[in-house]
Amino acid sequence: MTTATDSPQVDRSICDLAHIAANEQPFPHLIHDHFIQPESYEQLRRSFPKCPPNTGPTGYSLYWSDKGYQKLLDSEPAWKALFHSFHSQAFIDWAREQFAPWWSQLGCTIDLANARYVPYREDRIDKDRETLRRVEHEPEQLWVRMDIYQGHVGYARATHVDHRRRLLSMLIYFCDQRENQMEGGELLLHDAAGVPVAQVVPRHNLMVAFPCAAQSHHSVPPIRSLAAPRNYIQVQISSSVEIWDDSAEALKRRARHSPAAAYPTHSLSSGSAASTSPDQTVGLEASAPPRLDLEESRAKLLGALRGAADITVIRNWGPLGDQLIHAGVRQLLRGVDYREIGLGQIDGARGDLAIVTGGGAWCGAHQHLPPLLPRIEKQFARTVVFPSSFDTSISTVAKVLGRTRALVFAREFVSYEGIRNLCRADVAHDTAFFFDFRQHRRPGGGTLLAFRKDAEALTDTVPPGNRDIAVDCESLDEFLWTIARHEVVKTDRAHVMIAAALLGKEVYFSASNYHKLPALAACSLQGYPVSFVPDLRVRLTDELSKGQPQAADGGSVDQRVFTSEIERLRALSDERGRVLDEVLNSRSFRIVSAFWRLRSYLSGR
Repeated sequence: MTTATDSPQVDRSICDLAHIAANEQPFPHLIHDHFIQPESYEQLRRSFPKCPPNTGPTGYSLYWSDKGYQKLLDSEPAWKALFHSFHSQAFIDWAREQFAPWWSQLGCTIDLANARYVPYREDRIDKDRETLRRVEHEPEQLWVRMDIYQGHVGYARATHVDHRRRLLSMLIYFCDQRENQMEGGELLLHDAAGVPVAQVVPRHNLMVAFPCAAQSHHSVPPIRSLAAPRNYIQVQISSSVEIWDDSAEALKRRARHSPAAAYPTHSLSSGSAASTSPDQTVGLEASAPPRLDLEESRAKLLGALRGAADITVIRNWGPLGDQLIHAGVRQLLRGVDYREIGLGQIDGARGDLAIVTGGGAWCGAHQHLPPLLPRIEKQFARTVVFPSSFDTSISTVAKVLGRTRALVFAREFVSYEGIRNLCRADVAHDTAFFFDFRQHRRPGGGTLLAFRKDAEALTDTVPPGNRDIAVDCESLDEFLWTIARHEVVKTDRAHVMIAAALLGKEVYFSASNYHKLPALAACSLQGYPVSFVPDLRVRLTDELSKGQPQAADGGSVDQRVFTSEIERLRALSDERGRVLDEVLNSRSFRIVSAFWRLRSYLSGR
């Protein structure tokens, strides 16, 4: 979708668009220590929005097409002024003059003397595509993006250059590395050999800008820890077509990456995501984000039980992912004397130590545990909340954690950073990692689409062929068997992702409506064939809806062309599995099955 609107005449003095000297090494770039007028910058900094989980390099973004973005422009005059200062002919002219000596030698193919601003809006889908789905403007008609981002623990960018249609990229920081106690997260500029030779440390009101030429390689090392988000905006001038000449710069072709490396924050292997990954490049490998150790997690969780006279495990309720959590708890506690009850059985339950099983019931979509925690604490001498994800932007979650005496375990570092100043907190693996998956491992074929359909989903639509197995399956065994018989799994459910990875499947995942999945993958699934594709659900819905294929992997066996007999047999096996799934999940099969179980039971009496 695109939208054109006329920019009103506004005061453009909010930014310093005076000519400044450019740095030439390792490639032409500008650095300005106070790019935005100080009073305006303070207004922008104080009103910097919280970015929801969404597409984009950090996984947390606001784009022009978002309701929250428009609300920000409507309610904050400083943001509106900043927006219009960039969406203007004056900004195009400034960029053209700043890098006038270099455009030609860097390989720019358009005549910038004729460059004209047009008020075009690139949507989220086109943002990540190498080419626009529909070209509406001439090459010299340029438009602007002003995107708002927040980086959290685990965010990183591998060495890359920006899209070939981008003319210029600019970053403006609304944070300070020292104030945020940020480890990592600097911008690194690389030379032609891929060696980082310049470093830009995030500071308040610092701007860096450069042409998006073939040699403009840059990266961001992983954020290992921070006390507040890495707030910044990215401003890009763009054409509707490719505007850089590769012929003089073979480095560009050598640097172009494999698709699965598109999201280095959480792309944890060298697999392929086909059409589901945007255009980036990979060069220098960044160091890995912090990871959790299974045996250290085991020691922490069992250590938290030390000295307990009696132990009660209180099961959280939820779909089959929660049953996998419970199964992992049981294997973790083998050899420990405890009793197990459900949340509906806590009336009158008392004892020395209560373990509240982990999960995601501490977020906006699911928040039934916060009101129950104080009640549990009154009935037990000690309480331990096993590894969970927490969205502390939800007031009820933050309020309860701020008052609890319990020891609370996060299962990933983003949640840990959110709760560590609210309560007695630690971090350990989700207990699903203690489950023994070996009996369920088997070769599989085809692709499983398993996207959620509840209030935690980012969108209401799901791709054709989707099956939300965390809800649709009748048992944990069926849940794991369904995953096991596939080769590739695409999902936005945390425990489908975890189970698929531990069963040896190739996994592509997108976020739900908060940080849970990217954060879990970053700290617990390094070394597994797992890749983060933020807009995977949207892309699959868009791509598969066009052709309405009969199956998620591209159609029926009869319609496909096979390159080998093995491929044909694998496709037949996958289709047989699909048919079996349909039969097993049909109402008629369940009625017949119930009849025969009842008959068998009655005949044995």
